[in-house]
Amino acid sequence: MVQENRKSENGNVQLSARLQAVADLVSEGGRVADIGTDHGFVPIYLIRSQKASACIAMDVRKGPLERAEAHIRENGLADVIKTRISDGLSALHPKEADTIICAGMGGRLMQRILQEKDPAELGIHEMVLQPQSELMEFRRYLRECGYVFLEEEMISEEGKYYPMMKVEIMPEKQCDPYGDFPEELAGVTGCSKEEALRVCDRFGALLLRKRVSALYHYLLHGDEVCDTILAKLCEQTHPDRYEELAMEKEDIQTALVWYGNGEVR
Repeated sequence: MVQENRKSENGNVQLSARLQAVADLVSEGGRVADIGTDHGFVPIYLIRSQKASACIAMDVRKGPLERAEAHIRENGLADVIKTRISDGLSALHPKEADTIICAGMGGRLMQRILQEKDPAELGIHEMVLQPQSELMEFRRYLRECGYVFLEEEMISEEGKYYPMMKVEIMPEKQCDPYGDFPEELAGVTGCSKEEALRVCDRFGALLLRKRVSALYHYLLHGDEVCDTILAKLCEQTHPDRYEELAMEKEDIQTALVWYGNGEVR
């Protein structure tokens, strides 16, 4: 299990590498709502580091929220970090926050949260998201809804890979969420525009553009896993699963060709 945080000698919260990377994506100076706050350490860090002017720590479960409240009181921050029981964004009111954080839950759940209460109608300007599953489907959802990807990061911690993204809410502007990168990817790798878009949804356009090292190793591992499963899977008995894995391997190979034409960072 990943150690999510610890306390330094001076008592300040030190986040795990995963949560630190999430906190680093937050724009400075705004009001932040942390959805699914768990122990409340990210809001505490954001206030302590002066990245946020105020926070709302929200969780659907009473137990974690009570622990968050205790940690907030221990740090003397009850005046700037409020706590609230909330299923997703249900208890967040309009114009209470500029940024929302959603980390450590599945992409399908995140999508449900964003569909049930429109962040734009709440006055949210940006979202920092760290989905742990259904990544391709979740990125596609964000893209088709017109969210613009500002930053993406991926880290490896204790053998697991954690992708995360900061997206901007631009409901009145029509623009390409991935910019011109799919065309660039198609030109370098020889794949079609449709395939390039799928590769961007699966692995992250900005991660690919930067040739992030963690993604490169994730691709190598994924290629080995696909080979292992495909070798054991009968195409006739499990045609849908076989086709799904074959397409994933094809996308991995396209991404690796892209990496092979530049420097891994």
